[in-house]
Amino acid sequence: MAHRRLTLAVFVAAALFALPAFAQDYPFIGVINSDDVNVRSGAGQNYYPVMQMPRGALVEVHENLYHWYKITPPGGSFAYISKEFVKVQGADGAKPRGIIVGQRVRVRAPSPGGPDDSYKILLRLNDGDNVTILGEDGGYYKIAPPTDARFYVSQNLVDRATPEQIAAAKAGRPLPTLGEPKPEPKPEPAPEPVKPEPTTPKPVMPEPTPAPETPATPEPAAPLTPAPDAPATPAVPETPEPVMPKPATPEVPETPAPTVPETPAAPNTPTTPEVPATPEPVKPAEPMQHPKLSDLEARYEAEMAKPIAEQPLDAMRMDYERLKGSEDLSSQDKALINARIEVIKTRQELQRSLAEIAAVKKQVDEGAAKRAAEDAAKPKEYVAVGRLNASTLYTGDKLPLLYRLVDPLSGLTIAYVQPEKIKKDIDLLIGHFVGVVGEKQYDPALKLNIIKATDVDGLTPNQ
Repeated sequence: MAHRRLTLAVFVAAALFALPAFAQDYPFIGVINSDDVNVRSGAGQNYYPVMQMPRGALVEVHENLYHWYKITPPGGSFAYISKEFVKVQGADGAKPRGIIVGQRVRVRAPSPGGPDDSYKILLRLNDGDNVTILGEDGGYYKIAPPTDARFYVSQNLVDRATPEQIAAAKAGRPLPTLGEPKPEPKPEPAPEPVKPEPTTPKPVMPEPTPAPETPATPEPAAPLTPAPDAPATPAVPETPEPVMPKPATPEVPETPAPTVPETPAAPNTPTTPEVPATPEPVKPAEPMQHPKLSDLEARYEAEMAKPIAEQPLDAMRMDYERLKGSEDLSSQDKALINARIEVIKTRQELQRSLAEIAAVKKQVDEGAAKRAAEDAAKPKEYVAVGRLNASTLYTGDKLPLLYRLVDPLSGLTIAYVQPEKIKKDIDLLIGHFVGVVGEKQYDPALKLNIIKATDVDGLTPNQ
C-alpha cells in the first residue's frame, strides 16, 4: 500500500514539472485551503504532526518534495533542544537567549508525545550558534525554530495565495478565497437580462444601442474572430453560413447553449482552454520510481514493522547509502533516499540506547539474583526456637496479636512472637517446632519478652 502511494506521488510530482515555469518559482506564499491541516515533521504521512493550521492561514513555501511542500515553520511553532548543550545568556527582548555549547547539536521537531518521542531531527547547530528560548520541557528547552528549519504540508492542502489574500492577511482582514476575486466585478443580476437578448431583441438591438449592448450581442456570435467589430457586425447570418444556409434557424439552437443564466460566457473561447488546463497535472509525464529503490522501499516497510531491537538498521542504511551513489536516480529518488537515511540514523541511536539500557538492566538483575542466592545459602540465625502455639489472651481483638513460643520439654513460655513483618501464613506452623528470625526485646508495657519476627521457619527438633 505504501509503495502504491509513493508511486502515485512520483507520477504527480513528475507531472508538476511539466507545468509552466511560474509554477516552479520558489519561494512563494501559499494559503491553507482546508480546516485543521496537519503540519508534519517530514514529507509524508508516516511523520508525526507538529501542529495544525486553520483554513486561510498563510505559509512560505520553499520546495516541493514528493507532493509535499517544505515550509518555513509557522508562527507559534517551536523545536526541542537538550539543555545540556545550551548556555543561557541574557534575553532577546522578553525571551531568554541561549548559546550552543558543542558541535552538531540536534534540534528536533516537536512530537505530540513530548521530547522523548520527538525523533525527527530538523537540523544541527554548532558551538556559538544563538537560539531563542520559549520554554522548558523536562531536560529540553523549547526554542524558536532556527532560520533553516523546515516543516511540511501536503501540496493538496495549500494553494498559491493571491495578492488580495496576502494584502488581507497583512491588514488583519478575513482572507478571500481563490475564486472570489473574479466573480466580484460581475454581479449575479447582470447576466440575467443578457439571456433574452439572443432570443428576440438580438437582430433589432445591435445598431440602435451599440455601446451598452456590445458585450451582449456578440456573445452568441462568439465564433467570429473580429471581436472589435462585433457591434457593427449584424453579420449574424455569416456564422450560420458555414453550418446552415438559413441564418435564422441557427440562432435558435445557439440560445439553449447558455441555458444557465449564470454562465453567459459559456460560448466564449476562454472556457475551452480552462478545461484542458485542469487535467494536465494528472498526466504522468516522467518515468516511474527507480526499480531498485522500489524494492528497497518494500523491504524498508517490512523491516520497520518489527520491534526496533530486531530491525536490521545497519544493513538497511548500507543499502540506501550504496543506492545513493547510482547515477540514474531522479531528484525525487535522491531526496527520498536522503530522508530514509536520516530516519535510519535516528533509529540507530535509539537502538543503541535501548541496547545499553537492556545491558544495564541485565547486570542489575543478575546481581540481585546472585545476592538472593547467596542470602539463601547462608544459614539463618534464629533468635529463638521452640513450639509455636496460639495465644488465648493476645488474639488481636482487644490486645495485640501474639503467638506463644514454648519449650517443647518444659512447656514454659520462651517469648511471644509478633508477626507484623512476616509475609507467610504463620497459622500453618501452629503446633510445629519452629525457628524465629527477628529482634528480641523486653516490652515493659506488656511485661513480656517480644520477638518482632521477620520470618518463621518450620524445623525438626534436632535442627
